[in-house]
Amino acid sequence: MTPKTFAGLWIAAIIAVFAAAWIFFANNSFAPTDEAGDPLLPQVIAEAKNIGGLDVTSAGETLALAYQNGQWNLPSRGDYPADLTKVRDLVISLAQMRTLERKTANPEKYSLLDLGDPAGKDAKSTQVTIKTKDGKNLTSIVLGRVKPGLLGEAGSATYVRLADNPQTWLVSGRASTSANIAAWVDTDAYKLDPQKITKISVAQPDGTSISLVKSGDEYTVPGAPDPTKIKDKQGLKLDISDYAVIQFTDVRKAKPGLAPVVAGTVEAGDVNVQVDVFKDAKEYWIAVKATGDSDAAKAINTRTTGWQYRIGEAKAKALNKTMVDFEKS
Repeated sequence: MTPKTFAGLWIAAIIAVFAAAWIFFANNSFAPTDEAGDPLLPQVIAEAKNIGGLDVTSAGETLALAYQNGQWNLPSRGDYPADLTKVRDLVISLAQMRTLERKTANPEKYSLLDLGDPAGKDAKSTQVTIKTKDGKNLTSIVLGRVKPGLLGEAGSATYVRLADNPQTWLVSGRASTSANIAAWVDTDAYKLDPQKITKISVAQPDGTSISLVKSGDEYTVPGAPDPTKIKDKQGLKLDISDYAVIQFTDVRKAKPGLAPVVAGTVEAGDVNVQVDVFKDAKEYWIAVKATGDSDAAKAINTRTTGWQYRIGEAKAKALNKTMVDFEKS
């Protein structure tokens, strides 16, 4: 999609939801305030074509997103691509919000609406700052407690406040987001059909290796010292599925100079995947590379080349298979 096409679709989508919201509030009332039914953030609609950045703060963390060359990226993660759909949905949700009822303007009561300072570690609120392409703040809103189904079939309502105004509001709609990277990217480093995996192999730095092979409906561990100690089919099926999907909690540009603590390979039909696991201080990271000429292999490499993904310690241990893992407990 070209930047010009993207901009056109972006603006059209925001205009469409604005029109739908206007029709709803023209025929329904919620509260006897002069402002009821007014767009909360009219500048988002007016400046849709000029939106170029987002800062999201929650639970004491801030994540920045930037629109560059037709793509939304995460600058703090080496410009890793963000999910366009998630960015679009957030902006449209904010543009669609309309005032329902004026609430408190007393900061001491913000916590009752989950509208406290989002910079606090235990904060329940989320702040979204929308920026223009030249880096200026277009608007900044703090999102608080959601009231699901308050508007019946029309949906939910949310307590909000603008960052530069003490007044709080109950508004139509909701906008789900956070500063957690999972809110902005697909956290699957890769995903394979476990039914198509025919072999996993795990190599240690000392040169030793172990394999689990699937043939038809049977699973075997070649070279097992005592085959009678090997798990049953269901247990081995779970072991092989550990390599089917790997989800990550963070991403970075590939860091040079790290030696893998374990190297795993997965054979799954027309695609083979190599997974190198690194330990960096107390964290575990993986690098993923697919081999083969299939579209599946090309898609994995397009996504993962040049990046490393952080995984949890439990997942790192699950990838580091040894003979003990394949034996009955």
